[in-house]
Amino acid sequence: MRYILFFMAMLLGWGNLNTITAQTKTITALETQSKEGTSIERLEAWHQLAAYYYERDIGRANRRNESAMQFMVENRALAAKPIASLIWSDKAKIAIALGDYEESIEASVKAMELATVSSDNTALVIAYSNLGWVYALKGHSQLAIKYLLQAVKLAEKEVDGILQKQAYQMVGKAYLILYETEQAFYFLERAKRIKTRTSNPSLSLDLGVAYLQQSSIDKAAEIVGEAIGVAKKKGQKRMIAYGDFLLGEIAYANLDWDKADNAYYTALKQYKKLKDQLGEARALEGQSKVKQQQNEPQKAIVLLEKALKIVNNIGAKTPLQNLYKELSSTYNSSGKYEEALMYYRKYTVVKDSILDRDKSRAIAEIQTKHNAKVLKKEKKELEEKTKNQALEIELRNKEINIQELRNNQNFYVILALGIGLGLALIIGFLILRQNGLKSQIRETELEQRALRSQMNPHFMFNSLNSIQSLIAIGDNSAASIYLAKFSRLVRRILQNTRETYIPMQQEIDFLDNYIELEQRRFKEAFDFEVNVTQIEDAHFVMIPPLVIQPFIENAIIHGLLRKKEKGKLLVIFEDYNQDFVKCIVQDNGIGRAAAAKFKSDKKHESLGIKITEQRLAYLTMKQKSNHPLIKVIDLEDEDSIAMGTAVEILLPIKYKA
Repeated sequence: MRYILFFMAMLLGWGNLNTITAQTKTITALETQSKEGTSIERLEAWHQLAAYYYERDIGRANRRNESAMQFMVENRALAAKPIASLIWSDKAKIAIALGDYEESIEASVKAMELATVSSDNTALVIAYSNLGWVYALKGHSQLAIKYLLQAVKLAEKEVDGILQKQAYQMVGKAYLILYETEQAFYFLERAKRIKTRTSNPSLSLDLGVAYLQQSSIDKAAEIVGEAIGVAKKKGQKRMIAYGDFLLGEIAYANLDWDKADNAYYTALKQYKKLKDQLGEARALEGQSKVKQQQNEPQKAIVLLEKALKIVNNIGAKTPLQNLYKELSSTYNSSGKYEEALMYYRKYTVVKDSILDRDKSRAIAEIQTKHNAKVLKKEKKELEEKTKNQALEIELRNKEINIQELRNNQNFYVILALGIGLGLALIIGFLILRQNGLKSQIRETELEQRALRSQMNPHFMFNSLNSIQSLIAIGDNSAASIYLAKFSRLVRRILQNTRETYIPMQQEIDFLDNYIELEQRRFKEAFDFEVNVTQIEDAHFVMIPPLVIQPFIENAIIHGLLRKKEKGKLLVIFEDYNQDFVKCIVQDNGIGRAAAAKFKSDKKHESLGIKITEQRLAYLTMKQKSNHPLIKVIDLEDEDSIAMGTAVEILLPIKYKA
């Protein structure tokens, strides 16, 4: 039941936390205001439109938020206004619905920073709530409750009853996920006691879940039915879909399999129309439960595999963990023990990674406190020892005579040796520390040089010229898209340079963005494909950033663009061993020998490749490979005619905790 509750709470939409501003205008008036109003009025209109469309059309909500974000980029002074925090919170909320948890965390943190700077408690409550909620969805219960209770504490200081109501509801949802029903009821009932002008189907559905946890099925059915009626009057399609899903849960609890299957199927169709991937996965999982009860395990497996494919694309750990467990159990009951064992192992890996992250944070805090106490104690003991030694030496100096000097000669020799040994140890420690600092400086220099090599002036100026050309011909839409992708690329380069390892999917997204820009810049002169399907559990793998791009740039500029017909670029990731993955950058261009005749920027090319080789050598000092880290292969046909070039790169890997 617990893993189902995760899906239940996940798509309720956080109440309406980002709709604090009353929607007193019609949607038509807001659309007009977003185009013709003052700067602040336009942002407020986009904010209200995003909140309105969130329950009806997530695609439209996302487009309104992107318009607001782009407008703030073009008008930097607006970033300091209180409305900016709400726009970032909208982005965080929409990112959850689209399955991008990492982007939601980034947006929530940005919203929190802006709200703190502007001393806007209302915006800060929203930011804390969003951050706590996304951590709850990722399975980090301690962090989730921490941020949500901070939101409640701030909300209780405000006179705004709506804000308090929504903060209480958020904490109640989190406790539902943790299956702490009494705590959930406490906060949900507090939210219910705060009266507002309009009814809230989201809160009623939350209470329906709580009653379902307590096995009060009739009460749950009554509350859910009323909530669906309210949602239909308001046109809140996401609430209606969620209510239908809950009707499936209620029918399942009553052992009415046909009714449950129909309700799940109705919810599935609505989620597909809403393009709500997590909702689809949730409905498919509900149908699989019914098929298991009807002794149709093969159909249940097919439904679970469909849900797994959706969740894998999103990369959400908690639902992924639950699906692995369900698949293991279903395969086991079907007598397919090998498949059952495979999925159980995947389940334990994801489960341990979630638990270990929370534990590591707690251990780190305890260790830090312990180290501080130890250092304080050692410092005090050292001060007392030094003071006692000084007093002892002073007393001996007063009583000293020639005879005592002779008798104590050995003592001073030993003391001198001890001091010398101590100095030698100190010097050795300083040398080791200096070497460590040099190593860090060397790594930083390589990363900075890697950044400079990626920021090829030719590429930047040509990209800006392409944008200028699009503006000149009046194609503002294409120019806006190109500029957004270009700015995202530059931001990713700057962010990734600060990290030694990043998730593989993050690097793949960067490469997709970069290649697409180059493809647009050179007017579709080539096609490309990035293939990562051969990497098992790719969402756990972390690789060094900014390694592959120089080879892709080289393949495009010196291989594909010299080709008369349309070329093809392939970027393939493969398993190699426990320490490395292999990346193959392959083009069907003119080949190295022919390209050498045309090269005009050898300095940039050699610099980028050389820095990449140095970085890989530095990162793999402790790892051994029987093959070179970078291998270039000339592709030829049977008649030794060049058919392109392939570069094999061994990337050192780590795994997420």
